[in-house]
Amino acid sequence: MNTEKIFKPFRLISYKFFTIIIVIICSQGLEAQEEKKHYLKQVKNAFLFANIGGSLHGIAFDNQNSMYVGKNGKEILKVSPEGKISPFVVIKEASGHYIDGPGDTFIYDMEFGKDRHLYVAAEDRILKISQTGQIEILLKENFKGTWGACGIELDTKGNIYVAFDNKILKILPTGQKSIFIDGNNTDFKLEAVVGLEFDATYKYLYVCDGIRGKTGKLIRIPIRANGSSGEAKIIFKKKGYRPEYVSIDDKNNLVIKGPENSNFVLLKSSLTPIIIEGKNLGYVEIETIAFGKKGFKENAIYGTEWFNGKIYRIDF
Repeated sequence: MNTEKIFKPFRLISYKFFTIIIVIICSQGLEAQEEKKHYLKQVKNAFLFANIGGSLHGIAFDNQNSMYVGKNGKEILKVSPEGKISPFVVIKEASGHYIDGPGDTFIYDMEFGKDRHLYVAAEDRILKISQTGQIEILLKENFKGTWGACGIELDTKGNIYVAFDNKILKILPTGQKSIFIDGNNTDFKLEAVVGLEFDATYKYLYVCDGIRGKTGKLIRIPIRANGSSGEAKIIFKKKGYRPEYVSIDDKNNLVIKGPENSNFVLLKSSLTPIIIEGKNLGYVEIETIAFGKKGFKENAIYGTEWFNGKIYRIDF
């Protein structure tokens, strides 16, 4: 009997089986190694900038020595570079109670426009607030999705971009509105869009997606010369990390932050992700973030804490 012929097929099957196992193990090792490469540094310095109390959500700088912070979903406070706090406006229609879902009024995100007005995404409405505290309701709508209208950004022409559900709404200075991005029609379906931010050139809009999913994504959308959107591209994706808000400085350093941990993700001009562990922050639920501007440290991130009403300054 030719045992060679009998056992040869089994040897080939065994060889292929163990080869597959080795490849899988090696590939997993490479993935783990690649992920470790992202953990390049710790937060250099982090300290408590102001202790306001309540629930803080929404932060913006006017480039004129003032920070603006949303408190309890209905009040906006003005904060000086020294940490002095003064009232700015109160949204009378807001109950001040967080309700998950559309239909209520709650301040989520803020951004200063070139016209020196503060623009606010407040769940069921978009507000425009003058430096003297005059409030104008630009749009009132029962926005669907995670938290209704929860992210806001402006371009150099005064167009307003609003994040809600898995979509981005564009509002022209004339008041005309249209869906700028529909997450159901992109190459990769968007789940829950929150934070929005233009880069320093205003050629790209960065979008945080996946706050309600298992895998978070940061998406870059090119802006064409005619103002329409180009092909969206995922530039950061990580299971278990759910990016919520994003901030970009004048040098195009980009930072994203999600809830439930103290880690930040920093992307420099090369767009190579650097996960920065905030261990020296302890367990701090920083959510809305913004790079400091005039009067504040401009290469540092200022972040609002949701539950304990604190503002931190983080140096990378």
